Amino acid sequence: MQVKVVATDIDGTLTDRSRKLNPSALQVVQNLSECVKVVLATGNTLCFTWACSVLLGTGGAVVAENGAVVASGYDSEPLILGDKERCLRVYPILVEKFSARALDIDYRLGEVVLERNFCLSEAKRIVEQYDPELELVDTDFAIHVKLKNVSKARGLERLVSTFSASMDEVAAFGDSRNDIPMLEKAGVSLTVANAPSDVKGVCDYVSPHPFGEGFVDGVRWLVERGFIEDVAGLF
Repeated sequence: MQVKVVATDIDGTLTDRSRKLNPSALQVVQNLSECVKVVLATGNTLCFTWACSVLLGTGGAVVAENGAVVASGYDSEPLILGDKERCLRVYPILVEKFSARALDIDYRLGEVVLERNFCLSEAKRIVEQYDPELELVDTDFAIHVKLKNVSKARGLERLVSTFSASMDEVAAFGDSRNDIPMLEKAGVSLTVANAPSDVKGVCDYVSPHPFGEGFVDGVRWLVERGFIEDVAGLF
């Protein structure tokens, strides 16, 4: 199988825990973009993800807000798969119960994101009772209120179809539980050493290295096994 698309999470996969970008990962992503289509698949807002894409040189194809927002390029009209207004309906309940605080709410298009400062299990029960089609997902950086049927996998599948490719031709990188649907759906899946055990359990390759160093190692693994031809001098 030849990989046509590499989809990668950002926080905790290309960056460290403090969200600092690994310089080696930056170089590999830039070189990788000369070989295959690179998609940033993240829980971040569309504007932030597009900015990252500019700096990384990946061309603007992104899956943002955990699949709630998809765009094929900078000049494309984003596709909204989430429902921000529906997610907002449960927000006052979480504020009253837990003093929950929303993050970058003005920039979100398809979900609501909260600071990680309350009991997640109890909040999940409240949200489930209020609207069974909503869920809370902890990405280790924030808690996302989202539709259950929205995921990075669904968003990436919609995006990949515009490239005349299939999910079987995708190599996906991620480090968090919200990445699991994408990792399971991709043709080949990879993760980094800082990922939890259930994420590692669904991947074809688990790097012994954490964060951006693990991403670089994972790309090397893809090249060594012939999934990607190293025509751009990746390393």
